[in-house]
Amino acid sequence: TAMLFDQTRIQPQIVSMLMLSLGTISWRPGVLAARASLVSLWLFAGLHKLLSPDYFEFFGPWLLGDRWNNAAGVTVAGGLALSEVSLGVGCLIPQTRGLVAAGAAILHAAAFGLLSPLWLNWNSAVWPWNVALACAGPALIASWRGRALGSCWTAAPRWARGWAASLLLMPLGYHLGLVDAYLAACLYAANAPRGFICSPFERRPLNEFYGPLNVTLPPAHRLFREFFQRVGRPGTWLEVEDPRWLVGGSRKIRWKPLPSAEPSSPHQRNDQSHDSTR
Repeated sequence: TAMLFDQTRIQPQIVSMLMLSLGTISWRPGVLAARASLVSLWLFAGLHKLLSPDYFEFFGPWLLGDRWNNAAGVTVAGGLALSEVSLGVGCLIPQTRGLVAAGAAILHAAAFGLLSPLWLNWNSAVWPWNVALACAGPALIASWRGRALGSCWTAAPRWARGWAASLLLMPLGYHLGLVDAYLAACLYAANAPRGFICSPFERRPLNEFYGPLNVTLPPAHRLFREFFQRVGRPGTWLEVEDPRWLVGGSRKIRWKPLPSAEPSSPHQRNDQSHDSTR
C-alpha cells in the first residue's frame, strides 16, 4: 500500500527482499514466488547489462576504481553480467543447483565487499540486500527439487503458478515501456531513463536532488515529471534521456506551475515573481 501511494518507494532491494522473505516460511506458494524472483532477478539483471553498451563503457572502470585499464574493466563487467545470467539459468537445471548455490554466495558476498567501505563505499542502502542474497540463494536453492521450478510448481495452486510466471516474465515488458526499470531487474546496467533539471546555466541530474535520502529516484518518466513539477522553477526544464530501443529517445518538458500553486493575491504574485529571479 505504501508503494502504491508513494511510488518513489519502489526500490529494487525492497521488492526483492519482500519476495525472498516469502521463502522463509513453510508456505509452498511463497517458496515458489521467492525462487521465481531469484531466477528473474539474476537472469534479467545479467541480460540488461549484456545488451547495454554504456554498461561496458562506464561500469567496469568505475567498479575497479579506475585502478586498471579499460580492457580489464570491460572484462570484469562482462564476467559479472555472464555470472548473473548463469545463476538464473543454472537454477532451472537440477545438476547445476549446487554450483549455483555456492556461486550466489560468492557473487553477492563479493558485491557487498566491493560496495562496502573496503572498496567503493557506495550506496549503503543495498549492502543488506547483497548480504540477504548471499544467504537466501543457498537456502532456497539447496532444497530445490525437480526440473525447472520443481515440485513447488507442480504442487502449487493455479493462482500461485500465475504469480510465479508473472515474476519470471514481467521484465520482458521493460523495453516495451510497460514495466518500470526497477521491477524489471534493470540494475546498474546504465540503460535506464535518466532525468536532468536544466536552466540556461546548468544541467543537474535529478538524483542530486534526491541524494540525502540515500536512495535513487526510480527511473520512470511519470516520476521524473512529478518530481520536476515540485522542484522546478520558471525558466527551467526537464530533459529525459531514455536509451531503450523501442520507446526511448530524448524529451524536453518545460516547467509549469501546479494549479494549486497559483498565488491567491496580487501581493503573493509579486513575491513569487521576486523569488524566481534570485
